[in-house]
Amino acid sequence: MRQTLSVRSKIILAVVVSVVALSVAIYLISTQVLLKSYLAIEREAMTDNIRRGTDAVNEFSNQQMIKLSDWAQWDEAYDYAISRDQEWIDSTTYPSGLANLDINLSMYSDTEGEVFYLLVADIEERSELSSTTVSGFFKQHKDLIKHPGLTDATQGLVLLPDGPMVLVSLPLRTSEGKGPI
Repeated sequence: MRQTLSVRSKIILAVVVSVVALSVAIYLISTQVLLKSYLAIEREAMTDNIRRGTDAVNEFSNQQMIKLSDWAQWDEAYDYAISRDQEWIDSTTYPSGLANLDINLSMYSDTEGEVFYLLVADIEERSELSSTTVSGFFKQHKDLIKHPGLTDATQGLVLLPDGPMVLVSLPLRTSEGKGPI
């Protein structure tokens, strides 16, 4: 004996099923649309942040290159590279002086990339740091500091074992911009 549903029950059941079906359909469609929109917004924000970060690193690197240009084309620095006069370097390059210029590292190398002077400074503490990691890195990557021509330059990021570093490198020249390097 089967009982049949009344018209009223059938209408209520149809309305409930319709509401549930429409709710599920709206939920599925809206999550897909919203998810795609949120992903697009997140991707755009990430791209903007990467661009801002890249611009900041490039600007910092360019500012460091301007500072280095002063030192690389200076008769006294050029003479030091030839004479290796320790008195001159002691009176010219020191941790607090580098810290004032927002520079962590000062290095002189010969034309073969052999480092003959290296000072690593902690900008916050205004003190000298151990340079074994840095000197080891440049022994393995001499091509970053070797410059065959007077106008050659190296500029960019290098990944040291201690972390990334902005590197700018120029050949030493006389104050008139002449060589030999």
